[in-house]
Amino acid sequence: MTHRFPTALRVAAVGAAGLVLAACSGGGSSSTYQLPEGEKWESESGKAVTIEARDNVYVTQFIEVKKGTKITWENTGRNRHNVLPDDEGDFSEVPVDQLDPGMEASRTFEETGEFGYYCSLHGSKTKGMFGAIKVVD
Repeated sequence: MTHRFPTALRVAAVGAAGLVLAACSGGGSSSTYQLPEGEKWESESGKAVTIEARDNVYVTQFIEVKKGTKITWENTGRNRHNVLPDDEGDFSEVPVDQLDPGMEASRTFEETGEFGYYCSLHGSKTKGMFGAIKVVD
């Protein structure tokens, strides 16, 4: 005996399969970070890079690295900081209790793309203490 599914059910099943494949495809961030006027990406070639979280500024603010680079944010200032991705889920945030003065926290960037971030205590996505990482092959 042959079972036939209604057309609407077949269309729904194909659509759901497509959504699952799209969600599981991984891939890097498809967005392009809009650098502030006059700024440039600073290129780093090492497999490990440190960004200083000083008092109210990240140094280096806009950095370009190769895929697989370990980024470490080191708090060299007097204030507590955090590191939040501009787009939730781009990378695992660094909460305040992991970036007190003298502390450091790391994340490894395995996907290509451009990832903005900021300290919610001293800035926003476009003002104050913010930065971005461009990951290339």
